Amino acid sequence: MNINKIAIIHPSRGRPDQSFEIERLTRETSSNKIPIKYILSLDIDDITVGDYRKNFDTTDTIITVNDNKGYVDACNNAAKLITDEALIFVLSDDFYTPHDWDLLLRDSILKIPTEEYLLNVSDKYSNRNDCAVITIISTKLYNRLGWVYCPEYITGWCDNDILEVAKTLGVLYTDFSIVIEHKHPDWLPNIPRDATYLKTADPTKVAHSAVLFNKRKANNFGF
Repeated sequence: MNINKIAIIHPSRGRPDQSFEIERLTRETSSNKIPIKYILSLDIDDITVGDYRKNFDTTDTIITVNDNKGYVDACNNAAKLITDEALIFVLSDDFYTPHDWDLLLRDSILKIPTEEYLLNVSDKYSNRNDCAVITIISTKLYNRLGWVYCPEYITGWCDNDILEVAKTLGVLYTDFSIVIEHKHPDWLPNIPRDATYLKTADPTKVAHSAVLFNKRKANNFGF
């Protein structure tokens, strides 16, 4: 399938400078041949919201601020601002896109025979087949599900869930020739584990999400 426009959903918290630099890199490494909508999703209780607004003031980035419980809510609330974009790419503050990443995605997606799909690409370090570390989802699949990530999650288990949902529906496609580097503390010890990371990685929340995932999987994710 072809893609006419891309929507980038960029959830962030407490990282106004890092967030800005990642979006700047993402813009610079795109080909500028495909229209891209940038949506920055922030938490209403984040004391650095003003710094984000200052940093992004000269860009055309859409900023949405909501009462999010976490990363999942931030993504799902941002997705509500999607209009006619064919593809959703969830951008994290530690994703580093390669040159012409938008064309790489387009060329890979052209080989996909369905309008509903989740494209699983390489994060350079893990290349996991059980988790969508980098979420690239068609708007058609998003519209069918009603969310980017199942809203019951509050941790990274949402990545496992969306991949298994796509697999269950027969719309999971993998292209590890596309590498979007994920500079995560789990792979790179020199990366600091800041407050935003620790909030998501809270052991109690992770354990709760693992139980939720197993329950959903046992129920075939409701399908």
